[in-house]
Order: sequence, then structure tokens, then C-alpha cells
Amino acid sequence: MKTVIGVDIGYGFTKFTQNKSNGPSFDKFPSFARLCKGSSDRFDFFHNNSQLDTVFVNIQDSIFEVGHDIALSLDTHHIRQPSDQFSKSSQYHAMAGGALAYIGIKHIDLLVLGLPVSIMSNRNVDRITNSFEGTWQVTKDFEATVDSVWVLPQPLGSYFYYAFGPNTINNSQSLNDQNTCIIDVGHFTLDWWVTRGIKAMRERCGSSSGGMHRLISHISAQICEDFEIENLSESHLCDSLTKGRHLKLGSQIINLSKYIKSCEAIIADSLTPLRGKLGNAEDIEKIIVAGGGASLFAPIIKTIFKHHKIEILPDAQFSNVIGFQLAGEQRVKSLSDKNERETA
Repeated sequence: MKTVIGVDIGYGFTKFTQNKSNGPSFDKFPSFARLCKGSSDRFDFFHNNSQLDTVFVNIQDSIFEVGHDIALSLDTHHIRQPSDQFSKSSQYHAMAGGALAYIGIKHIDLLVLGLPVSIMSNRNVDRITNSFEGTWQVTKDFEATVDSVWVLPQPLGSYFYYAFGPNTINNSQSLNDQNTCIIDVGHFTLDWWVTRGIKAMRERCGSSSGGMHRLISHISAQICEDFEIENLSESHLCDSLTKGRHLKLGSQIINLSKYIKSCEAIIADSLTPLRGKLGNAEDIEKIIVAGGGASLFAPIIKTIFKHHKIEILPDAQFSNVIGFQLAGEQRVKSLSDKNERETA
């Protein structure tokens, strides 16, 4: 049986699948990669004695620390920076390596990755494919071999989850006759994908810079003013927004509801490029909302598209990577069935 793994490297979190005896499971870690300075022995000493849940990934001649506890290795002023070059960066490759190290499978037949719609091109797909196919000494003690890489637009993963996930009530025929828009709310980007079945309406797909970061910046500034503090950890606030509606500030618990309410105009503004592409969206039968910010954006999306059914995917933060896994498994099965027919 061939091994398929999905990895979704976002600005906010790196999500990945793990094949276990009871079926696939899903995990994540914050998308920070700390460049280590000094000897590798020193890194090993701190790693072995700190009990941090992180790994040290080899990227050419450098070592990067990534993982579940990476926030504990960073100073409080460490922030993410948006860049069109993100997928070319050493940090991006380090986070991919961290995912492979956590997965722990030495031989992967098919690795499914995603890219934002804005940078989805043949050149970038070829570059990503060439970067990750082959054998990689990921960490000091772990080497992985990837036979094949398949790169998809990130929101297409959520569509596969919607269409073919374990809880779906859809069937392929109804999907082939239905126009669907998938909105993926990421950290720095808001991506959308319009499709009939698996046939993309390319001129209506798109991406904008209106992701969760604008909300986080706005809320952070308000909290700093209200509570007279100099700055607030971005990762701490982001985690609080995606997990619930409360933030711990020292020993104090802050209810974030009023701060979220104050972001409604920002969310509506972030959706302006999407509205420009979709118009009234009268020919779109369903709008699917995915990504870590799905629950925050969905109420405003409902006010804009009043005549549409808006559905938030379960496990919205993991929906892309779950879809990558499902799509990869289907691709491997289809190729296997084709080979059997040809040799029959």
C-alpha cells in the first residue's frame, strides 16, 4: 500500500497528516522557524535539556528550530512578515521538514502540498516539486525519501474535503452540476476558488491580503491601549482567537467578544476583492468557508451573500490538509486502477 501524506504550510500554522493504525490523524505547529546560531552541539544540549517539543531541521548549511513549542524559543517581539517569496524561503522549507520529522515516515510515495492562489503557477509548482522530491537528511537523526510531489491551490484542498470527506452527503453527480465557491481564510491571505465539480472557473478564482492578520493587528492595538501594555504576542492572540473567545493576560482573563465585534468593518473590507470577482454570485449555489479564521469571517459573509447557503467546514483549520490527503489517496488509487487495466 502506497503512503500518502498531506502538508499545508500556511503563514499561521503548518498542518500535516499522520497515518496511524486507526486511520489518518492531523496535527499542527505554529509557522515560525528560528534560525539557530552557534554549534550544533549547543542546539542538542538545549533541546535535550529543555524538554521543548521542537525539532532541528537541516536546510543547506543552516539549522532551523520548528515545532509545537517553537513560541517558547522565540523572543516576545518575533512577528511574521508576509512575502510573495514565502514558499522560496528557508523558513518554508524548514517547516516542511519539521512536518516530515513529526510524521516520521522514511519513505513517502506521494506528498501533497498547497500554494496560495496568488502564486499558483507552473514555475512555482515545478520549483516546489523539485525541492521536495528525492532524499533529504531532514534532521541529524532522520532521513526521508519522497517519490512524488503534487502541488494544489490551497482552497482546493477544502473543496476535496467538502466533496469527499467522511461526513459528506454530497455525490459526484450533484457536484458536477453545482457551482461552488470555497473561501479559505488564512493568516495573511484570503483565497477563494470557484468551481463546477473539479473544473475551476479560473477568471473568478483569486486571492487578497485580507486574512486574519488584519484582525489580529487591530485587536492587539485595542487591547494594548485598554490595558496599558506595550505589546502583545501575536501568536498568543492568534491562538486565543482560533481556540475560543478568551485571552489570558497574566492572571487576567479578557473576553474577546467586543474586540471581535469591532472587526466587522475590517472583515467586510477584506471581502471587497472577492465581491468584485463574484458579483451577486447568482449562479453560485453554495459558499464554503474554511481556514483558521472561518468562524470569524462567516457571519459577515452571510450578510453579504444573503441568498446563499453558507457552510463552515468542520475542522476548518485542517480542512485544506484533510482534502490534500483525500485527493492524494484518490490519485494513487486512480493510477493503480489504470495500471491494472492496462496490464489486464
